[in-house]
Amino acid sequence: MSFAVGLISALLLSLFLLVVYSFVIESRVDLFGNIDNEKLQRFMSPRAISLSMFIINITLSFIYSLIIAIFAKRKIKE
Repeated sequence: MSFAVGLISALLLSLFLLVVYSFVIESRVDLFGNIDNEKLQRFMSPRAISLSMFIINITLSFIYSLIIAIFAKRKIKE
């Protein structure tokens, strides 16, 4: 359940970042006109930023869900 919530939140965050970086905020690479490095422009594209944040959040969500599962599985003995 915890991983499902993390998956949904990661998806919503990455979609939000994609929309914001595509339509609202100007790309940081585009602010400097003298940069001709195409590889840097690909890594700083809105799609690459949102995909990397999605992967990072999925990984963290998996780790958090494992920690929660360890503590939820424990039974207190009296």
